[in-house]
Amino acid sequence: KNNEGYLHSLEKVLGAIKMPHKSALTRLRKKICFTFFRDKLDKLSADFDPHRKTYMDMKIYAVDGMQLHLPRTEDIIAAGYTGRAVSKYRESYQPRMYLVHAYDVLSGVTKAVREGAFLDEQHWAKEFVPEFEKKSLTLYDRLYISRELIQLHKRSKNYFLMRARKSSFKEVREFYNQEKKRKFLRVDGVDLIMVKMFNPETKEYDVFVTNLPSHFCFIEFIRDLYGLRWEVETSFKELSEAMQVQQWHPPGVVRDVLADELHENPRKYVQ
Repeated sequence: KNNEGYLHSLEKVLGAIKMPHKSALTRLRKKICFTFFRDKLDKLSADFDPHRKTYMDMKIYAVDGMQLHLPRTEDIIAAGYTGRAVSKYRESYQPRMYLVHAYDVLSGVTKAVREGAFLDEQHWAKEFVPEFEKKSLTLYDRLYISRELIQLHKRSKNYFLMRARKSSFKEVREFYNQEKKRKFLRVDGVDLIMVKMFNPETKEYDVFVTNLPSHFCFIEFIRDLYGLRWEVETSFKELSEAMQVQQWHPPGVVRDVLADELHENPRKYVQ
């Protein structure tokens, strides 16, 4: 209020109450709206943005989804979160929340998050693309490849590297059946490169599709780049174990859980 700042407002809240024992601090925190700390988190994120790492002048993101188990409470059920269907007439007891995470794999920070009661990973991933910087690179597993996503990256002027399914669009299916290891093609007005690599674990070939410039598209380089995608998988452990995002309650969203974690452990984020 009156531009007096964050600390002044916090002191007003705490100063009006006799300081409780440590075990009662959780009740005290409920007197402070989650948006108070969300704004601090947003500012911290904005201040850090110029310092994020790049590789060959590209910020590199990975996009992936996760399913979380929520506590079965009245507010969560009222918000539309339900269990997973286990038969035509039954669903699991614990409600599910579906999450898609865009993660900066070089700096280890969240770029964007979407969450909801229903699984819609491909749609949420498409919402991310305009938020990514021009000439940034996004890594996708084979769930996400589509002509629409390719077009979105073209309009946003940023790059992608997608692992392709055998059942993807016609040009990919044809490449799977050819002996070539690399192929240049044009799909719906977008210049693409397809690279084929042998996977020693599955004993099969994987196909990757990218709009990166041709001088990037050597097999070893593509393999190393795609290997960075694993960082988004490990980020879910941080969200679910360290930040306990599964303890979410309406009306908050995942970002508010991160803000709450900032309130609990500010030194971690300053470092």
